[in-house]
Order: sequence, then C-alpha cells, then structure tokens
Amino acid sequence: MTKSLNRRGISPVIVAVLLVVVIVASTLLGFIFLTGLSRGFRTTGNTGLSSTITPHIYSTEASIDLTNNIANFSVIISNTVSTPQVGDVELSVGNRIAQSMPFALGTGEIRTILISQRLNQTGTWTAKVISNGIKVNSYSFSVVQTQDEADYAITQWETQNFYRNVLMICFFLSIVAFAVAMASLARQPKPIRLE
Repeated sequence: MTKSLNRRGISPVIVAVLLVVVIVASTLLGFIFLTGLSRGFRTTGNTGLSSTITPHIYSTEASIDLTNNIANFSVIISNTVSTPQVGDVELSVGNRIAQSMPFALGTGEIRTILISQRLNQTGTWTAKVISNGIKVNSYSFSVVQTQDEADYAITQWETQNFYRNVLMICFFLSIVAFAVAMASLARQPKPIRLE
C-alpha cells in the first residue's frame, strides 16, 4: 500500500513568485514616481539641432536659485543636418521672456552661447533652445526669496534622492531574492512516499 503525504495550502513556488512580483512592482512604481518628480533635461536633439544647457546657479542638482542672484548658463548648440539652422536661446520666467538671443548655424557648425541674467522675480525660470517654433531643449529651475527656502528645497531634493537610491537597492535585492528563490525551488526534494 502506497500513501503520499498530501500538503494542503499554497505551493511554495507560487508564494515565492508572488512575493518577488510584489516587491519588484512596488519598487518600480516607487522609482517611476520619484523619477517623475525630478527635473530637467539637459541634452536633447530635435529639428537637426543638438544642444546642451549647463546651468550655474545656487544649486544645480536641486534646480534652485535665489532672487537677485545672477544665473549663468552655457548653451552649446550644434547643427547636425546639411542645411543651415536658425533659432533662439530664451530665458523666461512664467510667460515673460527675460532674455532672448538669436543664433544661426551653418552645416556642422557648433556654437556656445553664454547667458547671464539677474533673477529679479520668484517663480519657475526656464532656459530653452527654440528652432522654427519647436522647443529643442529646456532646463527649468525655481527661484525663491530667501536662502532658508532654497536650503529647504535642497534638503527636500536630497531626501528624494536618498529614497530613489533606497528603491534602486531594493529593486536589486528583489532580483537577487528572485534568483535565490528560483534556485532553491529548483532543487526542492520530491514528496516523500510512505509504503
């Protein structure tokens, strides 16, 4: 007479897979949420132009500056097509253009444009490269009234960055846990048969 031990309940394989799926999904959602909150595209290309905007402000990492400070930007623009390109480099706050510098580039030409502007108003400022009415590249930053506000914003950015790093570590650990779980389940012994 042969008897099998019958284990009732959820299979260990299903539990391990579900656990790993939940960990990976929550880590990815958290990372996507935090990444969506971060600002700034610094390099991009469109309409045959490639540009890089390099800001020199109070905190480049947290994209923050103070009123009455002078913000400096180095904008490198290159023409990547065989026709001449024209456009503007603009610095604006809200809907008001504070400064606009036109440019014209020949085939394969690269130009560096330097912008310097006293930040006379709080709010969101944007440095952007525009060609034929199309935004090629932009960099936005906030201007606040006091240094305490700026330091608080920087602290918030650092906290967000810390949590993003924790999420990346969790994601890596969940992948390692998944690999270990699959390896251990693959070597799981067969059920015991009693005779």
